[in-house]
Amino acid sequence: MVVLVMTGGGAKAFVHLGVYHVLQENGIKVDHIVSTSSGSLMAVLVAAGVSNRKIKKEFFSLRRRLSWFLPSLKQFGFFSMTPLKKVIDRLVPVERLEDLPIPVTLVASNITKLCDHIITKGKIADAVCTTSAYPLLYKPVKYRGDLLIDGGILNSEPADIAKKLNKGKVITISLTSPFDRKEGSLPNRMEIVYRSLFYYSEMSRRYNADKYSDIILYPLKNKWYCLDTWKGIFEFYNKKAMKKYYQLGRKEASENLDIIRKVLK
Repeated sequence: MVVLVMTGGGAKAFVHLGVYHVLQENGIKVDHIVSTSSGSLMAVLVAAGVSNRKIKKEFFSLRRRLSWFLPSLKQFGFFSMTPLKKVIDRLVPVERLEDLPIPVTLVASNITKLCDHIITKGKIADAVCTTSAYPLLYKPVKYRGDLLIDGGILNSEPADIAKKLNKGKVITISLTSPFDRKEGSLPNRMEIVYRSLFYYSEMSRRYNADKYSDIILYPLKNKWYCLDTWKGIFEFYNKKAMKKYYQLGRKEASENLDIIRKVLK
């Protein structure tokens, strides 16, 4: 059994599509997908068998991209989740997670109990919105008295969930960039603050992926971990950026096909 872990990263999640399509083209079957944050959207799209043509038509249309950022008047969120739900309803032919041809497990963050919240059943649109509810951008989702937010906040590379739920080989697509800077000193104060704030979470996600993955793909390995790299999360408005991330995913998967086949034997 092959379990594919699609991690969070905003617009950078287009990397996952590139990786998946290369695996598919080379006869490597994915039996289960575990995902969180923006990777959840990509997970349900590929699990439902949505064609690359339909995905491009949706995401590369300027008019449709602009419609995603509908302001919300509700407390705790600047944007409404309604546009994302409409995207899912347009593209995904089934309504519920348990009806997807490839099983999908989504991971949200329970900030009431400070733990992972696993989603395997229910409406796809609701599940994806829950695991993508990034603080301040979107309103937290209430569930049995608890508050759920973007899964990437507590577990952005849920390889541990994949390993616990399945006995197969875990392939993690990491959207992590190298943390060490070889160019010398940090460029500015904001860079120092940014790296200081995110150091622990970055080390945590790397530990998780290293410990529980059989293979880790690093499509962004040539980009340093810095403030500009993090800004890539919000590039859904940028058609060129989404194409770039897709191609980076294809490149990384293609370059590692021999290693993947060897591990999966």
